[in-house]
Amino acid sequence: MAPSELQRQVSQNKNDITAIYDLLRHTNEKVESIHTRVGSIDTRVGSIDTRVGSIDTRVGSIDTRVASTDTRVGSIDTRVASTDTRVGSIDTRVASTDTRVASITVALRRHDNRFDEIQQTLELHGTRLSRLDETLRDHGTRLASLESRFDTVDGRFETLEGQLAEVLMILRGRGGAATS
Repeated sequence: MAPSELQRQVSQNKNDITAIYDLLRHTNEKVESIHTRVGSIDTRVGSIDTRVGSIDTRVGSIDTRVASTDTRVGSIDTRVASTDTRVGSIDTRVASTDTRVASITVALRRHDNRFDEIQQTLELHGTRLSRLDETLRDHGTRLASLESRFDTVDGRFETLEGQLAEVLMILRGRGGAATS
């Protein structure tokens, strides 16, 4: 090989090595940029996890309130059944309230628009929870109204029992006079 050919190959190799270093530097910059974005995504995921935890707490509170409401409805059902047996003219049905809260399943991807969808979903759940709170308050009002009505019916039963006792005494008094 001629010295100029060797020098050309050395020069070509040097240029190739420089290009490889430039490519490596560019790749390292891209990796650092991706690493920064992943850190940002991790921060946003932590924020979403916190919000989901808050929603879980609210759902737990609602479950407790629903269980309390179910207990009260059961007690009212028992009183209505007793009243139906004694009088036979009251036919009241109390509907129980079932609340379903769908669990939030989040599939995280690297795309920012996916986080916006998750945010919208969380806002919708907040609205639904507010509506559930309103429904529970309405049920509390209805239960209080039913309890008041039951107290009124109990008073009427007591009055009827007293009147029935008086009628029986009158009838026994007449029957005793007829038999003696």
